[in-house]
Amino acid sequence: MSVLFKTSFKNSFLLPLAFLFITYSTHSLSSDLSDGVSEGKLVSISIGKGYTFLDVEKADGTALQLAAASIDTKPKVGDTVFWKNARKSTNYFSKTESKAFNELFIVEIVKSIHRSGIVLSTQSVNNDIYVAVKTKRQEYMLVIDKRLLANDLVAGQNVGWEYRVAQTEKNNLIRVKSLAILNEKNK
Repeated sequence: MSVLFKTSFKNSFLLPLAFLFITYSTHSLSSDLSDGVSEGKLVSISIGKGYTFLDVEKADGTALQLAAASIDTKPKVGDTVFWKNARKSTNYFSKTESKAFNELFIVEIVKSIHRSGIVLSTQSVNNDIYVAVKTKRQEYMLVIDKRLLANDLVAGQNVGWEYRVAQTEKNNLIRVKSLAILNEKNK
């Protein structure tokens, strides 16, 4: 294949364009988060025998049908659902649902998320500190009790945190129990 590719495009101005197309199309196929966790908004949910079936829509508009073996907390329509270890099953038929799925992804629902990002700003309100952070993909507003934060945070620091998926509050605030400084402010 590579020999055919090389001889077809030898001394051609199309070679850089072909490289860009291959790079872009390969990159755009992957929309997982950096830690191998995918996410999507829950469109519908149904509970079958042994599996919970979830219809989700990813941020890019892609609709997926998922099945998870066990879910401790049942998400509500409109919630963001996180999953990993997706295994694709084609032409799956659920006897309990009496439904055929052209494509069904058997997944593991994620209960807690590990993230890291750069501090944009902080603000103290009563006993809480609000920390705006930016990851490679998006911005978050973290809320932590002042008494749980050992050091002062400043813009530019790289921090890490973990939160339970169910801890996302209104307006996308995430209450965290710990926030670790991964390195000092970039100079």
